[in-house]
Amino acid sequence: MLRRMLVAAGLSAIICVAALLEFARNGSEALAPGTLLVASDKLGDPNFAETVVFITRRDSNEGTMGVVLNRPLDLTLAKAFPRLRANTDPVFEGGPVSPDAIQALLRTSTKPADAERVLADVYSVAHKALLEKSITDRLPSEKFRVYLGYAGWGPGQLENEVRQGAWTAMHGVKYVFDGEPVSLWQRLKRDSESQVAQARWPSSVWAAPGATPRDATMKACRYLAPLGWRYSRALAFAPSPPPCWSCASTTARHLAN
Repeated sequence: MLRRMLVAAGLSAIICVAALLEFARNGSEALAPGTLLVASDKLGDPNFAETVVFITRRDSNEGTMGVVLNRPLDLTLAKAFPRLRANTDPVFEGGPVSPDAIQALLRTSTKPADAERVLADVYSVAHKALLEKSITDRLPSEKFRVYLGYAGWGPGQLENEVRQGAWTAMHGVKYVFDGEPVSLWQRLKRDSESQVAQARWPSSVWAAPGATPRDATMKACRYLAPLGWRYSRALAFAPSPPPCWSCASTTARHLAN
């Protein structure tokens, strides 16, 4: 019995390490440029309360940069750039870092020479000549937006905040130039909560003919955390098997086994 317990402990340790490595790999990919960060209610920093941030740059050594998408200022391009033939679209508060710094997001099918591609056909613009040309060309707000300041995190800082539940990472380039930015956070927060609920209980589980809560529990356990399911199986012969690593349910563990 002791030998079995030691083997089980070893297996669980290997599985836990594998899970941590998988989390680190996926977490790194999830915060790539082009990702949307939706602030949670747990985020107490007023600089980012109820915000949606679009990641524009990420470097393992320098950290992460982005712009807040849903804070239009009471300032138009025409007022901010009186010497240029600008329209009356609003300037946005991009973040608390370097509030006087000017940058823009541009949507175009052709890469400009002085722009940095973020994702798909969205580019980050900081070069003065290209900024002024885009403003003078009076590009519509669904293709061009100007931001003052930016959001910035040091190496590993954003990853830590995501692990603590301060942000939910989402994907959706269509929201970058959303037509109703003021309500963007409320809509994406609702969508992110819906996605989490669907991930916990896949609709395919409940939609299956004759599916029962017991069936759903077993399938959800396998769907959500295969490593945790194997962990439960590995310790099934221990004197006091622990609950499921994923949902903390002894019932789910026995069903999965």
